[in-house]
Amino acid sequence: MTETARTLVYVLVGAAGLGVAWIARPATIERDALDDSGQRFFAKFDALTAKSMEIVTVDPETSARRAFKVGEVNGIWSIPSHENYPADGEQRLAQAAASVADLIKGTKASDSPADRALYGVVDPTSAGESVSGAGTRVTMQDGAGHALVDLIIGKAVKEAEGMHYVREPKHDRVYIAAVKTDQLSTKFEDWIERDLLKLEPSQIKEVFIDDYSIDELNQTIVRGDQLTLRVDPKNSWTWDGLAEGEALNTQKLQEMRQALDDLKIVDVHRKPAGLSAQLQGSGNMQLDAEAVTSLMGKGYYIVKNQLMSNEGETVVRMGDGVVYSLRFGEVVNFDAGSSEAGAASTGAIQPGRYVFVTANFNQDMIAPPQYEPLPDAPAASEHSGDSGDSGDSGGSGEAAATQPDAGASLSPETEAVADESKKGYEQACEAVTAANDQKREDHEKKIADAQAKVKQLNRLFADWYYVVGDAEYQKLRLRRADLVKAEAAAPTGGAGTQGSPASQ
Repeated sequence: MTETARTLVYVLVGAAGLGVAWIARPATIERDALDDSGQRFFAKFDALTAKSMEIVTVDPETSARRAFKVGEVNGIWSIPSHENYPADGEQRLAQAAASVADLIKGTKASDSPADRALYGVVDPTSAGESVSGAGTRVTMQDGAGHALVDLIIGKAVKEAEGMHYVREPKHDRVYIAAVKTDQLSTKFEDWIERDLLKLEPSQIKEVFIDDYSIDELNQTIVRGDQLTLRVDPKNSWTWDGLAEGEALNTQKLQEMRQALDDLKIVDVHRKPAGLSAQLQGSGNMQLDAEAVTSLMGKGYYIVKNQLMSNEGETVVRMGDGVVYSLRFGEVVNFDAGSSEAGAASTGAIQPGRYVFVTANFNQDMIAPPQYEPLPDAPAASEHSGDSGDSGDSGGSGEAAATQPDAGASLSPETEAVADESKKGYEQACEAVTAANDQKREDHEKKIADAQAKVKQLNRLFADWYYVVGDAEYQKLRLRRADLVKAEAAAPTGGAGTQGSPASQ
């Protein structure tokens, strides 16, 4: 073979190799050119079909993964991440689903896995990936467990309000998309009814403060002040324990009143099974070791068959007959930091206080009805029409009185007046009786409503230790020194008062 022929063969073989390489080229070159912006992330679905949601984030302070769940558990909307505490979240879950149901893919930011940390879309649930640059993974499912939404929300796009970098966990491509994250909250308080007592402050009639504590080392009760504050008919606070020259501290009373109205749940812990039933029952309590350990760990003790707490008790008696007992236990920390989807938690750990809440019914707190008396019956003369004549000249007045001839002494006009008077009296009696019957029914309804409310409250309170903020606790944990101040000098010619406006 000549040199020229040999060269030609080499050229042909090289060309053939290039052809094979072109045919076997990586498919990603063609996929890179694919532009799917403007398409939907998820198949269209009705937001009301969403039955559960899970949000997973990574705490930047501790690098620990944090998961929040909400959904139906045994037919009850619950929060599994908080021991299945009842959620007030069916509507909110629908709103959260609606915020991503129509999510549209925007501009492509990257197809490279190496860029995930840069855009904050690292999967926080993946054990194989570094938590650095982890995003917030949001998963929603329908009642059959089928995924409706599965998305990782990353960093916010600078100078583009409402825009975030996002990625589907099974794909590499990172998009820019308009995501509404306000409904994708992982804050426990956003998914529950936070108002612990649900009371009407204008109905507060008495507050009893029992300022005792437990000396855990010596197993003794340390007694302190016992104060009963009342609201009088003029809506002013009163206390019988004021000495000469003392007055109630209006500001402290107002802060206490406001704290009772605004007492918010910041966290919950479930009581051991059966503990709540034992505590609500009568007779000797048969608590097992788990129940006793649980109580002591939260700052509660059974002393002479009564529940006692580390930091005393406040009893609030309402005008509707409901009585709340708040027993304050140990200090406990809770995370008050924001962990909204797409944003980092601030890790704001704050002190709180365990509170053991029960409700009772006291009928004496419901004002009894004020019944109207029946009207006086008309005088006999009004009915008889007697003109006052003692009889004719031929008979005695006594005989005429004992044997009257009514028909002879009443004219038609007089009979009409007597009948009208009788009718008016009967109608007045019927009106008063009907009004009194209505007052009685209203009173009985108030009693029934209060008893039903107490049962409803205790069903909710029974299984849970609640945690409230320390600031609110301090406003309720009052002593005599907090409530009493020197009485202001009375104006010239006037007299001082020991009352303090309850509405201030």
